[in-house]
Amino acid sequence: MEAKNVARDSVLIILFSQASKLLTIAFGTGFSGYDLSMLPYMIFGGVLGGFIGAKFNRIFSNEIILRVFNTITILIIGLNIYNFITTI
Repeated sequence: MEAKNVARDSVLIILFSQASKLLTIAFGTGFSGYDLSMLPYMIFGGVLGGFIGAKFNRIFSNEIILRVFNTITILIIGLNIYNFITTI
C-alpha cells in the first residue's frame, strides 16, 4: 500500500473512532460535564489541517509523505510516554 493511502486511511480510522466516541457520549451521559469553549477552534483547526494535509498529499511524493507520517507518529508516541510518566 502506498504511503499516501496509508496516511489517508489512518485519518479516516481516527475520524470514525472519534465519531463513535462522540455518539456514545451524546447518547449516554451527554456533554454537560465537558467544557466545550475550545470546540470551535478545534473544529476550525481540524478542517484547516484536513485541507492542508490533502494539499500536501497531492504535492509531495510517497517517500516524503511516509517520512512525515512516521515522524509525526513517533512524536505522538513520545508525547504519550511523556504524559504517562508525568502523571505517575
